[in-house]
Amino acid sequence: GGSGGGGSGEWCFVNGSGRYGLRHTALPSPVLSGQCDPSPHSTLGELCDLPRVFSFVFPAVVGMMEGANLSGDLRDPASSIPAGTVGAVSTAFLCYLMLIFGQAGSVDRGALQYDLSAMQHLCVREGFVVLGVATACLSTALGSMFGSARIMQAIARDRIFPLSFFAHGAAHGDEPRRAIVLSYTVAQAGLLIGGIDAVAPVLTNFFLVTYTLTNLAAALLALCGLPNFRPVWRLYSWQTSLLGAALTAGSMFFLNPLFALLTLALALALGVYISATVPSGRWPSISQAVAFLTARSCLLTLDAQPADPKYWRPSLLLLVPPSQAAGPQPTAGGASLLLRLAHRLSGSGLVVGGRTLPLAAIGGGRGGGGGGGLETLGA
Repeated sequence: GGSGGGGSGEWCFVNGSGRYGLRHTALPSPVLSGQCDPSPHSTLGELCDLPRVFSFVFPAVVGMMEGANLSGDLRDPASSIPAGTVGAVSTAFLCYLMLIFGQAGSVDRGALQYDLSAMQHLCVREGFVVLGVATACLSTALGSMFGSARIMQAIARDRIFPLSFFAHGAAHGDEPRRAIVLSYTVAQAGLLIGGIDAVAPVLTNFFLVTYTLTNLAAALLALCGLPNFRPVWRLYSWQTSLLGAALTAGSMFFLNPLFALLTLALALALGVYISATVPSGRWPSISQAVAFLTARSCLLTLDAQPADPKYWRPSLLLLVPPSQAAGPQPTAGGASLLLRLAHRLSGSGLVVGGRTLPLAAIGGGRGGGGGGGLETLGA
């Protein structure tokens, strides 16, 4: 027992030696914890509940996107990113599990509850822990800063946002120095707010919305069956991407519903801005693939149902002669008029217009034989 958390000597040291003794049992009996009581145990004077602790810790364990952010520097991104990401995350997860079970089975529960420097007191040299924490923080910060700078440079070069100033890179290595300076300035401005605890929940929301949109995009690409989307990772499936999107989106609302709504509103506003300003021919939207998939599914569903005269409507197929054929050829305006006439005749039915092509025009004219192709004009 013990009600006070301020006396570290009462809880955290054995016989004044400054070291912890080994537990006699691997599963210690539960004791009452005062760690999550209001001030002075809580840094913000509020309850240290699970959502708050999760939002504090989450930015320190993100790194799944580092390989994708630096894909331009990799020789073979398609094979390096999956293997490197899974290897790094698995190694870190194994180390975390070993640390959790090791401390739970060997350290006094009171020390884990009330001593924030328990790992330093357990180590042979306290400086090792400080060095390890500093190295981990530095690597995470540098990875995020350089990764975000690379992304900003790519966005500026793609002219998605008016950020042409950050499109330039260094003469040697094309390093995004201007974007790095901006990333560093934004990070320092966040620290000047007053503390990591105030910035961490905001960072967590933006990390989670990034993972949500990435998983959702991968699931839609797989569901649409696009030929140019061929993941080389054999364990990939659209179900895992959709589950990941649902879990990360649910985590956002679990942590802070208001922050989640504001973050999604900002992401939606950016999407609307991109749709309104970026030409569709340069960056086609995935909505085209989703619309095609929906139309195909609806047509297949309609074809499987028995035809009923009560719901009959005319469907027309308009064929225009090939341009190489003898005789008068319809002009572009004439073909448009024919399509408009077919639409008027079909009413609410379906019109498919096309131009027939001879076999030689589609590369199959060798060796004789009939046949041809169809060039779609519209529907």
